[in-house]
Amino acid sequence: MHWLLDVAQQLARDKIVLDAFVIERTHLRVKAVAEPIKNTRVFERSVLASLASVTWNRASTDAAGNGLLGRTSALPELAGAVVADRMEFYSIEVAVDDVVSRSGDIGIVVACCQSGPRLFALVKRCGVAENISDHSKVCALGHAVEAWPVSEFRLCLAWRRRPDGSLLVVLE
Repeated sequence: MHWLLDVAQQLARDKIVLDAFVIERTHLRVKAVAEPIKNTRVFERSVLASLASVTWNRASTDAAGNGLLGRTSALPELAGAVVADRMEFYSIEVAVDDVVSRSGDIGIVVACCQSGPRLFALVKRCGVAENISDHSKVCALGHAVEAWPVSEFRLCLAWRRRPDGSLLVVLE
C-alpha cells in the first residue's frame, strides 16, 4: 500500500524518491515492542526499556540473528561462501543497495556474504566528490567491489540518487 500511494505521490511531487528503508526497518523493530504497551503514562520510557531489553537479549545469545536472511546461493569465486540479498548482525539488517560507510569511505552493498562464521558485504566503493558537511557527502558511483567485514562498516542514515547519477549521502 505504501508503494502504491505514498511513493508514487512523492515521485510525482518531488521527481525523486528518498530511500528511507533503513529507517523503515528500524521502525518495525520499535513498533513490535511499542504495540503491546497499554499504559501511556510513561510510554516513551516503557518503549525504550523494552527495546533495550529485546536488543540486549538478541545480542547476548550465541549468534542469534547473525547471518544471511532469505534465499542463499553459493559464491563460486570464494570456496565455502554463500551470498544473499539481506543479512542481520547484532539486530541490524543490511540489504543489497543499502549505502554503508567505513572509515570515511562510502559504498553500495551489492551482496551479503557469509563464509563460515564470518559475515561481510560485497560493496561497490564510491568516491567522495564533494563534502557538503561533516555528515553529508556527494559520491560518484564506483566500479571496484570490495569485501567489508560487518564489524568495520555502518549503515548510512539516508541517501538518494541525484539526476547526474551521483549519490547524496547522509552519514549520521
